[in-house]
Amino acid sequence: MRTNHNLLAPASIHMKLISDQIRLSATDVSNHLACRHLTVLELSVARKTRRAPDWAAPDLQVIRQLGAEHEAAYLAFLAASGLEVVNLTEIRDEMQSLEETKRAMQRGADVIAQGALQNTRWFGRPDVLRKVTRDSSLGNWSYEAYDCKLARETKATTILQLSFYSELLGPILGGMPDSTPERMWVVVPGSKFEGEPYRVAEYAAYYRYVKAAVENVSESTDRTTTYPEPCAHCDVCRWFRECDTQRRSDDHLSLVAGIRRLQQNQLEEWNVNTMAKLAVLPIPLKRKPDYGSREGLERVREQARVQLAGRTTEKPVHEAIVPIVEGTGFCRLPNPSPDDLFIDLEGDPFVGESGLQYLFGLAYKDAGGELIYEKRWAFNRADEKLGFEWLVDEIMRRRVVNPVLHVYHFGAYEPSALKRLMGMYATREDELTACCGRAF
Repeated sequence: MRTNHNLLAPASIHMKLISDQIRLSATDVSNHLACRHLTVLELSVARKTRRAPDWAAPDLQVIRQLGAEHEAAYLAFLAASGLEVVNLTEIRDEMQSLEETKRAMQRGADVIAQGALQNTRWFGRPDVLRKVTRDSSLGNWSYEAYDCKLARETKATTILQLSFYSELLGPILGGMPDSTPERMWVVVPGSKFEGEPYRVAEYAAYYRYVKAAVENVSESTDRTTTYPEPCAHCDVCRWFRECDTQRRSDDHLSLVAGIRRLQQNQLEEWNVNTMAKLAVLPIPLKRKPDYGSREGLERVREQARVQLAGRTTEKPVHEAIVPIVEGTGFCRLPNPSPDDLFIDLEGDPFVGESGLQYLFGLAYKDAGGELIYEKRWAFNRADEKLGFEWLVDEIMRRRVVNPVLHVYHFGAYEPSALKRLMGMYATREDELTACCGRAF
């Protein structure tokens, strides 16, 4: 993937130790909400008791690039609308960026990109500050913070970051409660770049709660002990390898597929704190658990046993969860046909306004029984339409030859994606309706 480094915004600003005090950022607030263990790890880096990992999640770099391109497109849109855009992205020196931001606000610049805001122990660089008509210490204008996000649904971490920037704007705009920005905005991809407004006051209490939690941890003289429990943030976290290594080294219960936090708590109270111990836990359970149910714990116990067997034998192990009974479970699958098809779609939700299905895959067996795989790549909308039409046409062509063949797919995603593409491009409606009505 080609990268225009001039488009990339400054990397996330992490906490750092300045004059024996931990200076915090918007990233630290959202990180703490996502994972408390992450806060402890970053603190150890700031205090120089641990080195930051060199590894970075590949997905994160892609997301950063797409995010930077989205922000650049938004700034271009604002400039084309006749607004003055002051872009401070290239200024890396913090003091200079603070001075330039204040200077631009004092003279009433319409838009300030990648400015800098600071108080005693907090520092941040909002994506965009936009001038609004509202009295402040600057004059008859004020500023509100905008965040350019790729996600279609606004997350709590985004609201926290915007609340953080809004608070830092307060002293510059007058230092009084009524000088705090009234609204904060999220800008998602789209041709019109219509921002989604959120009232600062509605989220202020929650923001203060999370912010106080981060400050308390950073000010604690004793080293807070946490454990790297897996969470959604692991997918883009620079500490993933270290945390994953520790969990595997500890044979942690979180490695058991499908186990819940409540079940882990109960097992740890029983001193069953590894997958190996859980795998040999006597069942049926003789004591009633305080958390969860006997059936649920027995189910994860059996899961641990199967996983341990696979690890010991170094080969995949599986067992039927319920007895095979005619007319139930796998027995409900239709009889296989030699012409059965297997499809797979891959898409990127962050491309354009509605994502892009960039790969259409089709697998089948030829006359000799050899598995064949065909695919179509899509790098733009025209390719996507052609790939969609090719896949549907191939299914229909093969069904003419063998009307009883089946089309298998991984889950609900494939039919939903194909129906969406059908509606988007207004093509193959009759064919896809026929497919979805016949074991698709």
